[in-house]
Order: sequence, then C-alpha cells, then structure tokens
Amino acid sequence: MAEEKLVNSDYGEDSIDGFEYAERVRKRPAVMLGSDGLAGAKHGFIEIYGNALDEVSSGYGDRLDVARYSDGSISVRDYGRGVPLGWNSKKGMYNWHLVYNEMYMGGKTGSTQEQLQKVTDWSKFDPKSINYLFAVGLNGLGAAATQYTSSYFDVKSYKDGYCTEMHYKGGYPIVAGEPRKVDKGFDWSLYKENKYETDEPNGTYVRWKPDDNVFKDTNVTFQYLKEVCQDISCVAHITVNMYDEDTNTHLTFEAGTEKDLLETKLGAKYDESMQIFECSNLTHGYRNKQGERFIYVDEAKIVFTFVDDNAPVSFNHNYVKMYGGAHLTGYNVGLYNFLKPILSQAGLTLKDKDYADTLACVISTRSNDSSFQGQTKFEVDNDHITNIIADTLTAKLTTEYAKDNPFVKDYVAMIIERAKSREEQATRAQISRAMSKMARQKKPEKFSTCEAYEKHLPGAELWLAEGDSAKGAIISVREYAFQAALPLRGKVLNVEKASVEDILANEEIKSIFALLDTGMDLGGDASTFDISRLRFDKIIFATDADEDGFQIRVLLFLVFYRLAPQLLMPCGVDERGRAISHVYIAETPRFGISLRDGSMVYANTDEDRDKLYKQYAGQVVGTQRYKGLGETSQEVLSTTTVNPATRNLIPVVMDFSDNNLRDCIDALFGKDKFKLRKNILAEILGGDVVDMMSDMDMKLEAIENSEFDEDTDVEDITL
Repeated sequence: MAEEKLVNSDYGEDSIDGFEYAERVRKRPAVMLGSDGLAGAKHGFIEIYGNALDEVSSGYGDRLDVARYSDGSISVRDYGRGVPLGWNSKKGMYNWHLVYNEMYMGGKTGSTQEQLQKVTDWSKFDPKSINYLFAVGLNGLGAAATQYTSSYFDVKSYKDGYCTEMHYKGGYPIVAGEPRKVDKGFDWSLYKENKYETDEPNGTYVRWKPDDNVFKDTNVTFQYLKEVCQDISCVAHITVNMYDEDTNTHLTFEAGTEKDLLETKLGAKYDESMQIFECSNLTHGYRNKQGERFIYVDEAKIVFTFVDDNAPVSFNHNYVKMYGGAHLTGYNVGLYNFLKPILSQAGLTLKDKDYADTLACVISTRSNDSSFQGQTKFEVDNDHITNIIADTLTAKLTTEYAKDNPFVKDYVAMIIERAKSREEQATRAQISRAMSKMARQKKPEKFSTCEAYEKHLPGAELWLAEGDSAKGAIISVREYAFQAALPLRGKVLNVEKASVEDILANEEIKSIFALLDTGMDLGGDASTFDISRLRFDKIIFATDADEDGFQIRVLLFLVFYRLAPQLLMPCGVDERGRAISHVYIAETPRFGISLRDGSMVYANTDEDRDKLYKQYAGQVVGTQRYKGLGETSQEVLSTTTVNPATRNLIPVVMDFSDNNLRDCIDALFGKDKFKLRKNILAEILGGDVVDMMSDMDMKLEAIENSEFDEDTDVEDITL
C-alpha cells in the first residue's frame, strides 16, 4: 500500500496573516537587532547610546552616564537636547509613540541637502553647523526595536526645566495604568502627560530590561558595557560615567582620543618607543541618488602604528564598530596603494597576505551617506567611504616614507621580506610540481637515445642540435653506445629575462631537464638541483658555425647559467691542460679547404681560413663553406665534430666567484637592458658599448621569436 502523503490544500484569501504592533519585532528580533540571543540583547544598548551620541556629534552634550542594575536592566543618560515626547500637531499623535512605539519615525529623517547646497567654501565647512549631518539613527527603528523587545522600558526627557516621563511594558506603552496597543482609532484622551519641573540639565534618560521572553540570553554584563564605554570615550571624545549596582562600582572614562584607544587595544604590545601616526581628512562629493544630485560629506580619522598580527579596529559615526565592508576594504586598499609601487620597483608582486594585519589601527569615520548593511549597522558599503579611508592612509604612509621615517622604512623592509618569502615558497612549490611532472613525462618525441642513457652507464653524451636536420646529421655518424641527440626547435628561451612561470612552461627547457634528471637551480631555497642524478657526462651544443648559431649557443649557455650552474663549474683538467666541464660546444667547421694532395683542412672563421690560404699557398684547389650541420658530409662531420678521437670540443666553464663577470652577464642579458650597470659599463668601455649591447639584445630577441632556418646547404667557392 502506497504511503499516504499529507497535503495542506487550504490556501485561500484568509490564509494571509502576519504580526502587528510590538509583535512585529518581538517574534522576529533578529531581523532588527541581529540575533534572538545575547547579541540581540546587547544590540539594544548600541541603539540607545547611538542616539545619545548623535546628539554629541551635532554639538550637544559632552558626557554619558551608563548604569547596569541588579535586575539586568541598563540605563543611558545623555546631556543633549532631550527627546521630544509631547504632542505632534503635524502627525496628530504624541511623539513618545512616534519615537519609541512606531517604525520609521524619528527626528533625523529630514534631508540636509538644502543646507549643503548653500555651502560655497568647503575649506571652512563645519559638520556641526548642520543638525544631525552625521547621525547614525536615521531609520527610526533602533529605539522602537529596543523598546519592543524589553520587559520594561522607561524614558525621561529633560528639557528646559521640565521632565516628561513615559513608560512601556512588554513592548507596549503604559496608558491609563496598563499596556495598550496604539492603533488608528486610539483614544488619545486616555493618556495623561507626566510632566513636572526639574533642575536637571537637558538630556534624555532611558532605562530598559531586555525581555527573557524575546531573547534566549539577556545577561548583558557590566564587563561588556565597560569595554564599549571605554571605546566610546575615546572615539566620541566624551566622558563616560559608569555604575554597577551589583558591585556598587563607579567608573569614569575621561574624554580621550583615538590614540588613547589604540594604546589600550595594543595592551601588552604597546611600547612607548613606538611612533603612533595620526591623520584625518574631510571630503565631499556628488552622486545621483533617487534621480537627484546628492552631496555626500565624509570625515575620516586614522591612528596607527606598526605591530604585526593586529587587525584594524573601525568605528562609524563615533560608536558602531565595523567588522568589514568599506572600512576593511579601505584599510586594505590604502596599504596596497602605498606598498605596490615600492614592491614593483623591487621586482616583487604584492599580495594581501603580505600586509594583512600588519598595522595596529583605529579608524573612525562619519558620513551623511552611510549605506548600512542591515539595522545592526556593523558594515557600510559606500565606495566613497572606502576611498576616504584608503586615500587618507596612503597619503600619510607615502609622506612619512618620503621623509625617510625609520619606522615606515622598517615596515616596508618587513613587507618586502614577507613578499620575497612568499614568492620563494611559491616558487619552490611550483618547481617541485614541475620536477615531479618532468620525472613522470615520457622522453621527448624526437629524442634519439643511446645505450649508456638507457642503462644508466657512465660516459653518456647529450647533443643539443640546432633543428631536425642537424640532429639527423649527428645521428648518422654518432656512436649509439654513448651519444644521444635532442633537436631544438622554435624558441630558445632567454631565461635571464623570463619569469619562473615562463621557464617551467617552456617545452624545450622541460625536455632538456627531463633528460638530465637533475632538477633545476633557481637560487636559494628554490633549488631542486641534484648533480648526483645527472644522466649525461657531457652536454654538447651542436649549432651551425654562423652568427645565428653563435647566438643560440649564448641562449643555451644562459639556460645552464641560471638553471644548472654547477654544470658550468670546472671539474678537472684534461691531458692538454684544458678545463673539464659537463657542458661543451661542438667546434663545427665553417670552411673546408681542399689541397692538391687530396687532403682537407678546416677553418672555423674567416680569419682562420685566410691564415690557411697563406699557409698552403699554391696548394689550395677549392673551398667549401658549410652553412649547416645538416649539409655537412658524414665524413667531415664525424672527423671534425662528433668522433671523440678527432673532434675539438670547447668546454663551457664559469667562475661564479667573479662578480664582475656575473654583473656583465646580467647587464647584457637581464630583464632591463638599460639598467644602471650598463651605464657603468658604457662609462668604462666607451659609448659604443651601448650600441653593441642594444644590437645584442635585438639579435637575441629576433632569435627568441623565430624558428631555426633549416634551408641550409654547402656553397662551393672556386678560387
């Protein structure tokens, strides 16, 4: 029997329902206060003292009194203008209902644009000249949401020698001795205003107790209140008096500064030798808002010092801590914009992990155009707030760096070291992956192996030939027992100008080092080179004896100079006193001179040819010019180039202790062809050397961007 499904098909006109009055928030407190737990109960405190600080930011009041009572209730007393609680003739109801018992009502909803439009000299603009310009409580929700979610909520408004009181219970106003719902037909005559004379200074007193029937946890501790009030005293620059009824504790946080707050946040990390930097900015701009030209005004103050492993502490509108959004973005962008050009000049890339949490920083912003992400207001997402934070921080750091401030210089040096370390680590990981892949890859398709390589025997030679034709010619006369050949085609990468990524992606280099099996040496910890794994005793460059061939030899030399320098170190001397190396150049003839007795003599250069002409004057019957290995006869190639008994290999060795030589190689072939060392060389060797080096660069670039020409032949020269 099939399982019977339960189906509720009753979805008619009367199915639509919802919450009204205080239940709108009491049933869903997280919507307005961020949580139905302790965080929501705490946020009520933020909303109430936020309204108090809006008075301060408008120039009214210089202190707050905060208390926590034994029943878990909290009170905040400000010294502003006193919240209006009386009759509102425009709305036809009492303000105690509009402010604390209704949504989207309050005294800060009016536009300040008309006043801002009249500003002509922004250099003299005072934000306090406009009422509630930087108010955070613009939605008219926070005070009502806190009242709705309280078991009781009491307000006293002190205004011009009078005190007006209003009381609420369970989210509803007490009218005629009991909680009542205020609806459209409410009888306002039931309410009797509780107003009396007082000598108390102007301001507002609010006391409320978060409701256990609304929140899962309402234990807002005095310790929490104390930490918040300490922040307030510094960021809003006001005195905060505190009282805890449980312990009969009285505390006072005198009006402080963002610098004081930073020192407090640093705690044990604070050292009087630290330099604490302060910077501020006030800007304005224009944007389109609801189809109209809107003037925004932003103010930012940033206090910071250099302490690793410290995240920024941010506030908006003097009191709400920011946990991301525009503040964190502005902080990161400010550091990035300062550091990026410096690291670029040092040849390094900049990543956010290089500078993350490297400043102990207090950021305080105010704006008349804060787009809060939700009623809890813990983030704003305005680009112009991001920009003022970033610009202010970048400008201060750049100025101090230009002044050679030692703290900033040391900070930059630390970031450079972190970037270097990160890049070296990334390089090591990249090389390790590349080497593992090379170890697994098949032998190059056009590689002609030999017995010694296959059987891991000593004496193996790897011939790096200039193209297929040259490789074919070498194979036709080689000894299979120990001579292998790999043709090089396409680009021969100039590794001195290439990035690690380009090197590891280059097919020619991957083929060479897959056969060598040594790994690569990119310097320092980035080296994976192990000479004990070398599969060939000799690596031989086999290029044509012409200008292009000479340039290709240079590029191959650079491959080993950068990636396998140990192979260029001399490892002994031969019987003729020449250095023994792992890398050689095959000396291929450029000219073959036929003599009357049927013998041949060979010349590698035009100068050598002319000397032989003089030496064998009257005996020369013909001259051949070999344009490529592939067009040289087997007998000539074997005799002059390949056969160990008759060939002439030139060892390629390098003295790595010769810094001048290394500087010269770097100047000739490095990334920047006009760097300082070239200018020095030009001064020493003469102005023509610059033209020579430029010509060399152009030739190398041309070779790098072209394939080898295999249309070579032998040219007969008749005397």
